[in-house]
Amino acid sequence: MKNSFVIFALSLFAAALSVTGQATTGATKQATAEAATSRVIQYGIYQPETINDYRAVQLHNGFNNYVVKLVQTKAMGNQPGKFEIRLREPTVYYSFSRPIDDFIRIKVGTIQLITLEPDLKDLQIWQRDGKAGFDMPFNFDGKKFTLTLYLREDSPVLWGRWQGASDVNVPVEISFNLVVSGFDPSKFEGVYERRADTSSRVIEMNSSPQPLTPADSRLIFFDEKFQPGKLPNKNSVGPCFLTWQWNTVETAQLWLNNYYHTSVTVQLKPESPNFNFGLWESKTARTNAEFMDYFKTNQAGFEQK
Repeated sequence: MKNSFVIFALSLFAAALSVTGQATTGATKQATAEAATSRVIQYGIYQPETINDYRAVQLHNGFNNYVVKLVQTKAMGNQPGKFEIRLREPTVYYSFSRPIDDFIRIKVGTIQLITLEPDLKDLQIWQRDGKAGFDMPFNFDGKKFTLTLYLREDSPVLWGRWQGASDVNVPVEISFNLVVSGFDPSKFEGVYERRADTSSRVIEMNSSPQPLTPADSRLIFFDEKFQPGKLPNKNSVGPCFLTWQWNTVETAQLWLNNYYHTSVTVQLKPESPNFNFGLWESKTARTNAEFMDYFKTNQAGFEQK
């Protein structure tokens, strides 16, 4: 398993080097609220010969700019095609962004989202009530869900909602995958100082998954060693952020060990398999202290409404 992660990470790192628009550092002027917009755009894709179909959606406001890709890959030899939701901006290859992998994974009952073949023509772009985003419907063997991702005009956070049809009663598992701050491409484990801060405690690294409680549903991910402008990786981007509403969550756990890759998994209540969440990352690289200043200044924008 670790070997496969190493191969993936090397591919990810090589892909990232070919992508323009690296993270910026230093002080920037204060962002201001402006109308949120959403639109389908043309956007380069890694290994286009492996892609059957895709859509790239840009979600933009005065605080941030996200590009979300819905990607259907081709079957290759004995490997079936797969469907992925990739985040490609604002960062290049840290936080939740990946050139070649999904940032969110969903399982409904025993069916993985990655195994579906949705019709990307069903993608709906919208702008209303100070928000802009898109809806994408999915059908899990008759059980219908919609994924919504959107921006508010007053927030730098990418907000999301997973909504089941009114008659759906089924277990749902949702996982978020991220690389906290940065990684060392020569050492994928044993060199990190990861932590996650919640509104109630600091969660340190552990070799086992750690259960989360309702008080932990706001996570700020840091690495004490991997910070912008510092060795061993001066291209590190700094902290990132994840939050969700707990009312429909049955259990949640965090994988935060001494490894470059981190994940959070939530199990939803079968009778109410809906989920509201938000995540944040930034093209502007910030040290841990700089991020906390930014977070405190813009705290209202990090709160769900």
